[in-house]
Parts: sequence; structure tokens; C-alpha cells
Amino acid sequence: MNNLQLLRSKATAEKLGISKATLYKRIQAGLIPAGVKIALQTTVWSSVELDAVIHAIMAGKSDDEMKAIVKLLVAERGAS
Repeated sequence: MNNLQLLRSKATAEKLGISKATLYKRIQAGLIPAGVKIALQTTVWSSVELDAVIHAIMAGKSDDEMKAIVKLLVAERGAS
């Protein structure tokens, strides 16, 4: 079973080893799933989704492959 944690933007960027600005640029490019807004000023990211992104990056996936992975991760949110 996965150990799900909800991470804010700073922790998400740190987990990925990038700046917050780069985080948002990669979200816009479709390379990282967007966070989920859980309150008016609170957006969180799933540690499980981020782990999948990290594994894909480490496996050397292309940008097109990363976009497909991100689409799948986001689609799975509604299935659970």
C-alpha cells in the first residue's frame, strides 16, 4: 500500500529538486500534474503521483511520454 501524503507547493518543488517557478512552468507544459485545490488558498499535490513522475524522469522518459503519464495520473484521480 502506498503512503499517501499531501504536499504544498514548496514541499512539492523540494521533492522534485526544482524551484516553485519551474514547478509551475512544468505544470503548464503538462510534465507534472497540477495540484488539487482543497481550500480557497490551499493547493496540494499527491506524493504518490509525484513518485510516479520522479520514476518516469529517472527512467529517461521523453516529454511526450511524461505528458501521457501525467494525463493518466490525473484521469486516475476520478477513478478512485
